[in-house]
Amino acid sequence: KTYFNLEISEGEINQLLKKGKEVFKQKWREIIERIRASPVVHPDETGWRIDGQNGWLWAFVGDKVVRYTISHSRGKGIPQKVLGKDFNGVVVSDFYAGYNQFKHKGKCWVHLLRKSKELLTQNQTKQRIKLNSKLHSLYQETLSFRNQLHSIKEREEKADFIKKELLRISQTKTKDQNLQKLFNLIAKHTSELILCIRNPEVPPDNNLAERAIRPAVMARKIMGGNRSIQGAQTHDAILNNHLLDFFLLLNSLKKPLIA
Repeated sequence: KTYFNLEISEGEINQLLKKGKEVFKQKWREIIERIRASPVVHPDETGWRIDGQNGWLWAFVGDKVVRYTISHSRGKGIPQKVLGKDFNGVVVSDFYAGYNQFKHKGKCWVHLLRKSKELLTQNQTKQRIKLNSKLHSLYQETLSFRNQLHSIKEREEKADFIKKELLRISQTKTKDQNLQKLFNLIAKHTSELILCIRNPEVPPDNNLAERAIRPAVMARKIMGGNRSIQGAQTHDAILNNHLLDFFLLLNSLKKPLIA
């Protein structure tokens, strides 16, 4: 109305979106299959309003393909539904427990460093300072190692070394309850943190998923979410039309299909 003096009702917009969903249906199905066949998948999720209720928008980044889905739930059933019960690839994620169900997992070092930094921001005790410094040192050592070509034996040796260092850190005695929680987290996920050393195809971070989810966050600030579950399903199927240019700009090294 403002720019082109065209009259269009909300109902007509909804009908056009439904038609767009049908047009995009086949490509959407192809993306579902491709994400399940990807050797490495990066998932992430963000809040999304559906008919005034709190919901979630999920992004799963695979081999040059991104699968978006919108749901009321943040439960582990959503990743299972998207990837399939028998998914045999590697899931690289933050420390959200919903992703722990998969057999092959890599955890994000950047999220671990953020948790350490948060503790340090709250209270700069000697133990927290020492932990933060050590984790950063191990992360830089990991990145440096990954930037070079190594034999399988060399990767195994480096992975074992980093694992021992992480376990040694996690066994530090402390009366700091919040610090102890972080020690427990490190101990629980040590094998997943070093997978990026053993397998050069597995990144040490979950940045791809965070980049994929960012355009949805931008869209949410403008549109607020969906007014109905039907609208969410339509938005789910044709999300590519809204986010493709944003995602390609943020991740120019890959040219993914997006649904």
